[in-house]
Amino acid sequence: MCYPACWDQIAAFGNDPDFRRRLDLLYPLIGLRWGVILLNEFLPERWERRTLAGAGEERGRAQAKQLDKARRLLDRLRKPEPGLFDAR
Repeated sequence: MCYPACWDQIAAFGNDPDFRRRLDLLYPLIGLRWGVILLNEFLPERWERRTLAGAGEERGRAQAKQLDKARRLLDRLRKPEPGLFDAR
C-alpha cells in the first residue's frame, strides 16, 4: 500500500508518459528487495548485533516473525491491489 507521501512522489512524475510502465515493472523487484531485507534476521552477524543491543526476543521466534512478514509481502507482490498506482 502506498502512503500519502508516495502519492506526492508519483505525482511528481506525472509528465513522464513511461513512468507508470516503469513503476509497474519495478514494483515487484523493489518488493523482493524488501523481502530479502526482512530475511536478514537469519544472518548470524545480524543476530549477534541484536543480542549485543539487548534484544529480549528468542531467536527462533524473531526469525519466524520475519519469515511471516516476508511471506505476506511475497503474497502481496503476487497479487497486487488493483489500481495500486492509479492517481488519487
